[in-house]
Amino acid sequence: MSIDIPVLVTQCLQHDFVGPMGATDSLPNALHVGRDGSSRLLGMAPPHGPLAGMLRWAGLQERHGLHVFHVRDWHDKDDPLQREHLKHFKHHCIRDTHGARFIFEDWEGMPTAARVIDSTSLSDLQEGTALHQHLDALDAKAKVRGRRLKIAVVGVLADVKVHYLLYELSIRYPEAQFATCDALIASLSGEDRRHALRQMERNLRVEVLKTVQSLQCWLVVSAGAPDVVRPVFHQRPVLSLDGDALDETDADLVADLFREAASVKLSELRGGFGKGRVFRAECIRASGLRESPSVLKLGPGDDIAAERLGSEAVAPVIGNHAPRVQGYAQLGARGGLRFAYASMGSGKVQTLKEAFRNHLDPDKLEGYLRNITSILGPLYRAAHYEPVDLLMENWFDSFTEERVLERVAGVLATAAEGVATAQGTFVLGGHVVPDVRTFYEVTLKQLKKTGITSQERHLVPSCMVISTTRTSSSMATGTSG
Repeated sequence: MSIDIPVLVTQCLQHDFVGPMGATDSLPNALHVGRDGSSRLLGMAPPHGPLAGMLRWAGLQERHGLHVFHVRDWHDKDDPLQREHLKHFKHHCIRDTHGARFIFEDWEGMPTAARVIDSTSLSDLQEGTALHQHLDALDAKAKVRGRRLKIAVVGVLADVKVHYLLYELSIRYPEAQFATCDALIASLSGEDRRHALRQMERNLRVEVLKTVQSLQCWLVVSAGAPDVVRPVFHQRPVLSLDGDALDETDADLVADLFREAASVKLSELRGGFGKGRVFRAECIRASGLRESPSVLKLGPGDDIAAERLGSEAVAPVIGNHAPRVQGYAQLGARGGLRFAYASMGSGKVQTLKEAFRNHLDPDKLEGYLRNITSILGPLYRAAHYEPVDLLMENWFDSFTEERVLERVAGVLATAAEGVATAQGTFVLGGHVVPDVRTFYEVTLKQLKKTGITSQERHLVPSCMVISTTRTSSSMATGTSG
C-alpha cells in the first residue's frame, strides 16, 4: 500500500500579523489580525497554545516524513519592485525588524528542519520560487513511487495568503489533497475567515478541519493516532472538584485553561444529554485576586471545537447575551472551552431544565422563554433554508438513546407509581404521561431506516455553520439567579 507524502505550510506567522496584544495595545499595522484573531491562534499562553502545540507535534513528525515549510513576508522598503505592494498594504514585515520575526522563534521545541520561504508578494508559488521548487521535487518523488502530495496550509490571512496559496496549489498539483484547519487560521474579522473557509471548501476541494488533532490525523497517513504533545506547567493550580473525578487528559485541560490561577473550584452542572461535562468554575490567582465565575465545558474535541465556532459566529449578532470565550484548549481527542456570561455574577448557575425540575413558577418559566426568544430572534432575521438532518443535529443517536432509556427505567423503579398502559403511556405521580421509550425503540429506528429526515430543509441563521448549531445553542438556555 502506497503512503502519500504529507506537507505542512504555515503562512505569515509573524509579529506584524499575529503578534500577541494586550487589552490596551494599538494595532501595529493595517494587516494585524487583532487581539481576538491573535488569541484564537496563540491561546492565553502563546508558548503553550494551539499553534505551539501543532508546531511541536510537527517537529516530532519530521523524522517520520512530514515536510514543513514556513512562508514569511520579507519586504525591502527600498526595492522598487515592492514599492506598490507596500504602498497599498502599508509597511509591514520589513526584513530584519521585530515585526518580521516569527512569533515562535523563542519558543522551546519548535521544528528545526523546517524550511523558511521568503515571500515578497501575494503569490508564493510563482515559477522559480523556493516553495515552487521544493514542492515540485516532492511531487516528482511522489509520482515515481505511486504516491501523491497531501498539503495542509494554516496561518494568516485566511482570505488572502492562505486562500491564494491553496488556489495556486490546486492548479499546479491537481492530483494532490488539500486541507486547512479553522483552529489555526485567522483574518482581519471572523466573517472574513468564515467566508474564506466556505470558498475554499466549495471551490478548491479543500477539506476544512475543525481541530488541531483532526489536522494531525489528516497529515499522518500511517495507522494509529498521532503522538500527543502534553502541555508543560511550571505550577499547576490546586483543583477542588464537586463531581466525578477527572481523568489525566481532562485534568491537564483544566490546568491549561486556568494557567494564571493558584486554585480552581469546579462544581458540575448535571442534567444534559450531551457527551460533554459542564462545570461552574471559580478561581483565585496567585495574587489573591478572585476572578468572576465562568463556565467550563470538557468533551470530545470535535464537539468542543464546533461549540467554539458557533459562539464566535453568534456573538456579533446577540452581543453580551452570548457567552464570551475566555479560553480554548485541546489535548488528543478531548477539548475544553471556558465561557464567561455577562449575567453570572456571584449567583447560583442552573440550567433551564434544572429550574423546571425544581418546580419553577409557571409565570417565571414563561418569562425565561420569552427572554430566550427575544435574544435568539435576531439570528433568524437573515436566515435561509438548508438541508438539515434534525436527528443528527439534536443528538438522536445510540449514545442518547441509551442514556434516556436508562433514566426512564430509573424513574419508574423509584416512583411509587409508574404503571405502563397499552397506549404508549404510563401513570406517574397521578398523571398520564407519554412513554418516551416508544419513540426511541420504535419511531426513531423507523425514521432512520427511511432516511427521510436527511432530505428535509430547515431555516438556519446565516451567521451559523450548520454543524455548529446544536452545540452553540446548548449553552444558550442557562440561567442564573
